[in-house]
Amino acid sequence: MKKKIDQSRKAKEKFDSPILPFLQGDERIDKKTLSYHLSQPMMPKPLDGRTVREKISEVSLYYPVLSSSKKKGYRLARPFKGFSLKEAKDERSEVRETANEIMSRINYLKRKLKPLIAYDKAISKYIAELEQHEASYGN
Repeated sequence: MKKKIDQSRKAKEKFDSPILPFLQGDERIDKKTLSYHLSQPMMPKPLDGRTVREKISEVSLYYPVLSSSKKKGYRLARPFKGFSLKEAKDERSEVRETANEIMSRINYLKRKLKPLIAYDKAISKYIAELEQHEASYGN
C-alpha cells in the first residue's frame, strides 16, 4: 500500500529537494540541464533522465510544476500576486494545459486498466468455481 503524502502547508514548508531552486525561475529548464546541475556537487556522471523525472515528480506533490508537450522543460507556477491581467491569464493557461495533459494520461491508463479488471473478475470467478468443485469432491 502506498504511503499517503501530507500536502499541508506545513509539509510543503518542510519539503526540500535539490531540484527546487532550478524550477523557480520564469524560464523552463530541461532534463539535460537539470541533470547537469544536480550531478555537479554530487558526482561526475550526470543523472539519467528517469532520475531527474522522479525528482520532478516528488516536487510536483507539493508544488505546481508546469510542463507540456508544447514547451520543452519544467518550471514552477509563479506567485501570481502582482500579475497583470494578461500575465495571470497566461499563467492560468499553462497550468490548465499541464493539468489537461495529466488528465489525458490518467484517462489513457484507465482504458488500459479495464481489460485487466475484466480478466481479474473472470479468473477470480473461475478460481471460486474450482475451489467449490474441489470442496464438494474432497480433493
